[in-house]
Formats: sequence, C-alpha cells, structure tokens
Amino acid sequence: MEKENKKLKKELFKKERIRLNRLVNLSQEYDPRIIEWKRKEEEIKQKRKDEIKRKKEEKRRKEEEKIKQREEKKRKEEEEKQRIKREKEEASKRKKEQDEHIKETFKLVFLENIKEEKMDKYFANEIVRKLKIEELEMMTEKLKSKEIKTGKQVKMELKRIADERKKLSQQKQKEKKKEKKISSELLAKKWTEEEMRLLHKGVNKYPAGTHNRWNRIATFIGGRFSESEVVEIARKLKNVSIKGKKNTKIQLFAVNQKKTVSKKLSKINPKKF
Repeated sequence: MEKENKKLKKELFKKERIRLNRLVNLSQEYDPRIIEWKRKEEEIKQKRKDEIKRKKEEKRRKEEEKIKQREEKKRKEEEEKQRIKREKEEASKRKKEQDEHIKETFKLVFLENIKEEKMDKYFANEIVRKLKIEELEMMTEKLKSKEIKTGKQVKMELKRIADERKKLSQQKQKEKKKEKKISSELLAKKWTEEEMRLLHKGVNKYPAGTHNRWNRIATFIGGRFSESEVVEIARKLKNVSIKGKKNTKIQLFAVNQKKTVSKKLSKINPKKF
C-alpha cells in the first residue's frame, strides 16, 4: 500500500507541476501586471547598457581630446621654437650686416680723412681686425668730427683703447680675486656635521620661492652664519658631484673643501668642516 501510495503521489505531483508551469507560462504571456514588470525590467537593463556605453564613449572622447591637445601643444611649442630660431637667425644676420656696414664705413672714413704714408687700406683692415664694433663706431665718429686728423692721433687713440682694455681686464681680475678671497674666508669658518645636517634639512623645509628663504635657513641652522655665508655654502654643495660614488652631501662638501681651500688654509683639517 505504501508503494502504491508513493506511486500515486508522485504522479499527482507531476501533474500538479505541469499544471502550475502551464499556469505560470500563461500568466507571463497574458497577465498585464507581469508584462508591465518585464517591460520595466527591460528598460532598466537597457538604461544600464546605454549608461555604460555612454561612459565608454565619453572616456574615449576625452582621451582623444587629450591626445589632440597634447599634439596641438607640441605643434605650438615646435612652431614657437622655429619662430624663435628664425628670429635669432634674422637678428644674427642683421647684426652681421650692421657690423659689416660699420667696418666698411670706418674704412671709407679712415681713407678719406687720413692720407699719410703707411695709412692705407691694409692698415685700416688691421684696425678693423683688432677693434670691437663699439670701438670702431666711436673712432669713426671722431674721424668724421675731425677730432682725429693725423696718423699720430690714430695711433694715440689705438693706444688709449688698448690701455682701457687692460684697465678693464685688471679690474675684472681684482673682482675675481676678491670673490675667491670671500669664498676662502667662508670655507675657513668651521661647519659642524650637525650644522650641515640642519642646512640640508632647512633647504628642503624652505623651498625656492619662500619669503626670506635664506634668512630663515640661517636662523634654522642656529644663527652662527650670515645669510650670504649660508647661500655660498649651499651653492657649493649644489655644484659638487662625484661619479661612481654614493657620498652624502656632507661628505661631498668635505671633499670639495679639500680641493678648493687655498694654501694659506692648508693647516685646517677638512674633516672638521
């Protein structure tokens, strides 16, 4: 009986499932509520798809726009470089033409005003070769105004120009020696490792563009060094580089001192800097 009941129950369940499935299928096909729900679900799915597609399209468009902007920027930079290059070439060409004109003018004025023995075109060419453009212009004006009339005056003017050049050269050498002396004095003032560490830290703490940057760094170090001394040491640190060696900035500074301290300061131990 149990077996028979199970068999009948199974058949009834099967028939009921078939009936329910048929009912569900009919309801899905004809029930307006289910049809409306399906339609809304489909619309939501379609909206999601459209949104994803729109975002992809927007991203692609932005990337293309960025690429175009980069290419446009690159093109403009190249055009600007070419323009600057052309302007420089044109300016150089004009300068060269002006210089040639000044030289030729000097030769003509010189030969017209100075008519003496050995004061010929070869002598004029020699003057053009030795003098600068500004000096030639000045000498041409003096020849035109009759301030220089004779070959002796020409030679005196050349001597005066040479003396001025020598004086200017000596002045520049004095300035260089003065700068070197100041640099040596700065190196002679001992820097401790702690001060060098604080200098490196201060340069990072107060980047370029900070108001009263070097004054703040000097105060941060401890105030023992003036602003100009801190700037000088920082500049020397920046310019030191040794290839193939992994040295710290402080060690590099000590190496730089070994090379640059003058003989007068040779007794100072560079390791203490």
